[in-house]
Amino acid sequence: SLRWKNEKNLESQILKMQDNSNNNNNDECIVIEEDLLEDVSMAQLERKVELENGIYSIVRIEGKPLSSKSPIIITFHEIGLNASSCFGSFFHLRDFWTLFSTFTIVHINAPGQEEGAEEREVQPTFTDLLNIIESTRKALKISQFIAFGIGAGATIFLHYYFKRPKCVEGIIGISPTSKSCGPLEWIYQKFGIFSLNNFGFSWKVKNELLERYIPTEFHKDQWELIQMYKSEIESRNAKNLSGFISAYMNRNDISNKIPEQECKSFYIVGKKSYYYEDVLDLWDISDPKWVEILEIDDGWQLVHEQAPNKLLKPFYYFFQELGYYLTIPEDYNVTF
Repeated sequence: SLRWKNEKNLESQILKMQDNSNNNNNDECIVIEEDLLEDVSMAQLERKVELENGIYSIVRIEGKPLSSKSPIIITFHEIGLNASSCFGSFFHLRDFWTLFSTFTIVHINAPGQEEGAEEREVQPTFTDLLNIIESTRKALKISQFIAFGIGAGATIFLHYYFKRPKCVEGIIGISPTSKSCGPLEWIYQKFGIFSLNNFGFSWKVKNELLERYIPTEFHKDQWELIQMYKSEIESRNAKNLSGFISAYMNRNDISNKIPEQECKSFYIVGKKSYYYEDVLDLWDISDPKWVEILEIDDGWQLVHEQAPNKLLKPFYYFFQELGYYLTIPEDYNVTF
């Protein structure tokens, strides 16, 4: 079962927007044309974005060309994964690609997390992760975008919003947290960092990450998915992953800022998620005028992989709430 808080408020606003759909103006999300990207297929386009300190990220662009002035979605992935493994299969499910292909999509890889990355001499700080988003926005001449993050990526976007609120049109976050690293998380992550730096991918590190994605009680029934994620984890460069975890650990608590948030946000959390209680606490201090939450029974951290069929209709609702008139496929039916 699903629990959709504030559903009446959401649907009433959607009906209001549908009545005025002919007057909708999405010109606020404007991208200045970039000659190198004009009329180029977005399917395999990659771009290197570098900070002044030498930290760099590989971003991948798909969907509508940047020169089309289509609305922009920027994604940021979970720890242990990268843009492709975290978002690839989800975005390209038939019904979801029908939705997402109307946008320009920019996938950010955290520094050193892209496929085949070599060990980086300089590892990022948490501030560097925020600066990568800002540098990507500037490099691609994006004035405003919809943020879509999962796990660590969702939390990073939440921090970024309070740095550049006018640049974020809306936030979709799966299992975000506004809190700093707690004592138990600190112990687990410190052990992981030590192990990755000294021994590489020990079984303990892999199990900790897999437990973060999918609770142990589901591992037997999800053997193929577990093997896929295990292989994906092992394909990361151990010291680069250690650097990403270390940066994420050093985030600040921004809970005191959450009541000031004035950005349409849609948070999704499974009741078996690593950050379930944190997401509920985030919801409790948020202004319901701006924030919606979707709870999914027996949902994991990576609930978009577990139950994508339960997310399509809410995604359409959220984009409609942002002012984009999108029609839900007729053959799609989920009961709330």
